[in-house]
Amino acid sequence: MSVEKSIIIGCDDTKLLSQMQFTVDQIRGYNLNTISITNEYNFFGVVKSIEPTLIILCFRNNYKLLKELASLSQERGIPILCYNKHIDSKSLIEFSNSIIFSYELEHISKKGYIKSGIKSILRLQKENVKKKSDDNIEDTTSSSSPEIITRNTSRYVLELDQKIEMLLKVKSRIKMLHSNVNDVVKSELNSIVNLIETSTLDKNIWADFKLYFEEINPGFLSNLSQMHPELTPIDLKYCCYLKMNMSNDDIRKLLGINQESVRTHKYRLKKKLVLSKENDLHNYVMSVV
Repeated sequence: MSVEKSIIIGCDDTKLLSQMQFTVDQIRGYNLNTISITNEYNFFGVVKSIEPTLIILCFRNNYKLLKELASLSQERGIPILCYNKHIDSKSLIEFSNSIIFSYELEHISKKGYIKSGIKSILRLQKENVKKKSDDNIEDTTSSSSPEIITRNTSRYVLELDQKIEMLLKVKSRIKMLHSNVNDVVKSELNSIVNLIETSTLDKNIWADFKLYFEEINPGFLSNLSQMHPELTPIDLKYCCYLKMNMSNDDIRKLLGINQESVRTHKYRLKKKLVLSKENDLHNYVMSVV
């Protein structure tokens, strides 16, 4: 029998709470125990005493709870799935050392979205447990070495790149069929195209990537954000890819932009980092630890 995993859901909207409870109940392959809390005042105490596998937050104001939970999440490796009316990039930078996946509230109503997010987190946890177990068995210089982790991160990014490229090809093919079908089918095709566009820009792609990246570059994102608070999420992604020694072509594909846009972004990024023309952007990013 599989080990029981506790998921604590905090939500002050009974309709949304029921919806999330139902979603968790539909997840197969894990022995899940769901605990629901509608009062944010005793939430932290319950979390601390139970030490759940996953925390889901959906209060009207998540920020206060996140301030209490961030250190616990960091110390004990408890991921937090956070749904907000509006995502505040400054608060995300504040909690960048914790395992927090932040989404806009509207994603809850999207079919399969919550379920997919929870399953992705559970799978990552399962892989991390297996990896730790393997590391204990094998020599410390084998699978836990920076070279192996870097290779795994690069493989993840390249696989992600291939998936995005395939989705874009499918979208292009659908648009070619658009003029040859009736209005009902057109409406369905438009829905599929919108879903593909949402998937290729999905924020949980960045969150998943961060889990891998921060294993080999702990503190890089938080330090870079503190040194240069004006950097946008796209700027931070670009710096991560540079840190991984990716080529301009790889970066172009992952950010979904053309080569000219890559050069423009590079120029603007150097200005934000206050680098002179002689200073190399790649060398500067590599020097940040």
